[in-house]
Amino acid sequence: MPTQRDLDGRVILSLERIESLDRVLGLRAQAIEDGDLPYREDWPLPPCLECKGAVVRWLRSGGGEYPIAYRFFPCQHGVVADRAKTLV
Repeated sequence: MPTQRDLDGRVILSLERIESLDRVLGLRAQAIEDGDLPYREDWPLPPCLECKGAVVRWLRSGGGEYPIAYRFFPCQHGVVADRAKTLV
């Protein structure tokens, strides 16, 4: 099956997959904030889902009435939740 993309060029993933990524990144951020992860390399960020390159930052956008989306840095690829499932 070919990769589906939105008009911004982001790969469209199921809402469940985006929410799973969101939970993992939230747990990592909470561990860093709580001081339970003194060395970030102990829990590295997941690689880019498109090019599999190393990611130094995931930028989250959306939520509420807008689909959750992530943009990866430095590669600038992105993923977005499937709108059809978001609107249900």
